[in-house]
Amino acid sequence: FEILINLSVQFHHSAIKISPAFQKIWALLFVPPFLHRIHHSLIRKECDSNYGVIFSIWDRLAGTLKIDVDQEKIVIGTGSHRNFEELDFWRLQLIPFKK
Repeated sequence: FEILINLSVQFHHSAIKISPAFQKIWALLFVPPFLHRIHHSLIRKECDSNYGVIFSIWDRLAGTLKIDVDQEKIVIGTGSHRNFEELDFWRLQLIPFKK
């Protein structure tokens, strides 16, 4: 089970190029990268969607599935940490201790 979860997480966090037709079919049951990418959006209503790790059916049942988002317009990240020059290794380690 843990191996399956980790493989799924690696897959939907990857930048693997997959044909749109295959992704749409895969998304009927499973979570492809394009669905999970929406979950990492800075836009709150997009971020609050697509929680599934392996199966997309859970988001369908919970009403949290969001599919029709322009992938080219998704900005990934956190709103409070957008200055990439300040996000070196040591500063990232201090973030949990700052307000």
